[in-house]
Amino acid sequence: MNHQCAIDDARSTGTFNAWINGSSTPAVSGETFETSDPVVDECIVTVPQCDEEDVDAAVDAARTGFNNTWSNTTPETPSQTLLEWVRVFDNHIAEFRPGRSCNSVQ
Repeated sequence: MNHQCAIDDARSTGTFNAWINGSSTPAVSGETFETSDPVVDECIVTVPQCDEEDVDAAVDAARTGFNNTWSNTTPETPSQTLLEWVRVFDNHIAEFRPGRSCNSVQ
């Protein structure tokens, strides 16, 4: 039951894209590939087939973010931001565990 629930949950979330510059982005090439359930060898979802152009865009976005924001902050700011991320992650850890029960995400 948990295995099927995880598959259903993945399929219900819609299209998966790369996350570049703060937004969901398909691969520049438009190419995708299937991710398969290794237990039954069935496609779960398709994801973008990112290549060098996509990596360059992600690196450029990260560099711009660093140069325009993070490099102008005190060391405490990124530290506090990461600690807040950890708190949010901890509050939602059950949603990231493989094989979680269907009831835990309702």
